[in-house]
Amino acid sequence: MTIIACLFMLPYGRSEAIEQENYEPGFFETSEYMVGKVAVLTIFINDPSATWSSDEINQALNDIKEALNWWQDKASENNVPLEFKLFYLPEPIYTEYVPSEMSPDRHCVWLSGVLDKMGYHKGDCTHRGRKIVNELREREKTDWGFLIFMVKDSEGVGFKGEAAGFAILGGPYLVDGWTPKEFWIGIPGIDLDVIKLNELTIAHEIAHIFYATDEYDDKPTISGYFGAQDNDDSKCLMDAPVDAGISELIFALKEMLGFWCLSEGTKRQIGWVDDNHNKIPDVLEVDVKTDFTGFKPITDDDSLDFTGRIILQPPPNKNPYGSGREVTIVKIKRVSATISLGDKKETFLMSTVQGDQPDSPTEEIHFVIPFLGIGEHQININIENNFGYYKTVIKMSSIHTFILIDKSSQLPERTDVGKPVKVGFHAVWAHNGEPLTKGILLINGVQAKPATDGWFYITDTSQGVGKKTYSVTGGASRYCS
Repeated sequence: MTIIACLFMLPYGRSEAIEQENYEPGFFETSEYMVGKVAVLTIFINDPSATWSSDEINQALNDIKEALNWWQDKASENNVPLEFKLFYLPEPIYTEYVPSEMSPDRHCVWLSGVLDKMGYHKGDCTHRGRKIVNELREREKTDWGFLIFMVKDSEGVGFKGEAAGFAILGGPYLVDGWTPKEFWIGIPGIDLDVIKLNELTIAHEIAHIFYATDEYDDKPTISGYFGAQDNDDSKCLMDAPVDAGISELIFALKEMLGFWCLSEGTKRQIGWVDDNHNKIPDVLEVDVKTDFTGFKPITDDDSLDFTGRIILQPPPNKNPYGSGREVTIVKIKRVSATISLGDKKETFLMSTVQGDQPDSPTEEIHFVIPFLGIGEHQININIENNFGYYKTVIKMSSIHTFILIDKSSQLPERTDVGKPVKVGFHAVWAHNGEPLTKGILLINGVQAKPATDGWFYITDTSQGVGKKTYSVTGGASRYCS
């Protein structure tokens, strides 16, 4: 029996990647890093040499669950949020080929027919697999997804003796040659349940889905979102036994049980990086960028009505494989505004310009914030994400005020026709009583000249006999704090 983990490293994504308006994962980014929610769909394959019984399907599903649970436990130990959602097709799909008699690099010969029967006919195997994954994660509302094609390997020979399983680096699928529990390994009282070869192979191939590379090939390889190098000869999961026959396995059983660990290189390749040691994966630490339109730092409107574009920008993608785009699964989930004036405070929930609740790394938010009275208001824009690690607070201020005329100059009760009269009004800001020092004031429609300390004057003459009234009829100002 051979236990070789075969890996296909295809940089297909870069040539096929499409530009997007924001940083959400796109069609080709189905498993950029092992963080967040992941949908997993298992498809069992029948062929002329091997068919699945219902008991074997249940056993294989338990092996998959054990591998997924192991990953989730490891994620928890490393302060990484990770949740797998496992699904499977209840009926195996038949192929007229015998996959175990074909080498991994020819897997699309038989897999293409399987995908046809699943209703996916256009494109190569990876493209069709990715289409299934995108539909799956859209339906299940997960961040990532991948497929597992389970082939029954009753003889324990793997795929043409070359591999017990293989995967496409970065997804969208892996293929596992599952060996029944009853397979005799040559040691009385020891079976596959003890050494967990099926679970080990599945767990190993899952790591490839998220860009982890093999650590048994003595070829230091850089991969993953952070462009990390693996650790060859780590004696951990990605350094699982290779080219091991039954006789070697008998002597390596004790050692093999120790391969259920992760090297630091593997952790970094799958995105489990926390270089600032704050217990938040660095891949989830986004920069918050904002651009506000229509915000008024001073106004006599009853409320602030403006829009703000909020962008969550992820760290750079340094992966030499895949699309190379910067992507994030962090989403804006709640935006609120808290406005305060003295001891008065109110909080208002904001929505997008379309009236929806935010659910994306990039959102256009419509802010309508009523003022609490005359004066300078302190405003906190609170941005919360879907992971709840932290809340971003953007501090702003706006003055709700108007120009108040509190004094007028003393005019004579009588004056001669044609004699100049100096008419003045004193203007202050309503919110603090400070004199208006810059701006325009219209007295009876005539622009007044500013003097000092908030006084504005015009010189007027009357060409007829009669009573004349003066008032401020308009104005504009610039407030300087």
